[in-house]
Amino acid sequence: MSKMERIILFLNLVYNLYNQFKNYNINYIMSELAKPNYYLLFSTSTFIFPMLYTYQKNKYLFFASSIALLGSLNHWRNPKQGCRRKIDLLTSNIALVTYIYHGYNNIIGIYPKLFIWNNLFLMIYFYNNSYNKFYLQNKNWVYYHMLFHFIVTTSQTFIIYWV
Repeated sequence: MSKMERIILFLNLVYNLYNQFKNYNINYIMSELAKPNYYLLFSTSTFIFPMLYTYQKNKYLFFASSIALLGSLNHWRNPKQGCRRKIDLLTSNIALVTYIYHGYNNIIGIYPKLFIWNNLFLMIYFYNNSYNKFYLQNKNWVYYHMLFHFIVTTSQTFIIYWV
């Protein structure tokens, strides 16, 4: 298969995926996002524990925890597509990069590193499942996202402890 055929095959795959997502029931998705999600507000509020724990230990991790908490609470109190969601994604990505950087550079020992890498795998697993179940209109997406929040809180707390 030539390079041009592979490119055409890839573009055809992307086009087919786009058409599949375009045909989802947009009314369902918008109605799910239009109301406050108290389960996710609760699980997001657990971010306050690592934020308070890191207050004296590390100003960068404190800043990352604070903006992740505020961005996520702001989004889940009135979840809609738009500016709040973009701010939530931006602040959570900043926190993720900050924690990965500090964890990778400052954690010494094989067992703490294995624990953190395992938690990173679980975060990816639960986030992807919540995302996929949401777009498949499965109401259980909320529970996967709550588990994602709890794993994030656990990971933050242990990274702060080991840093």
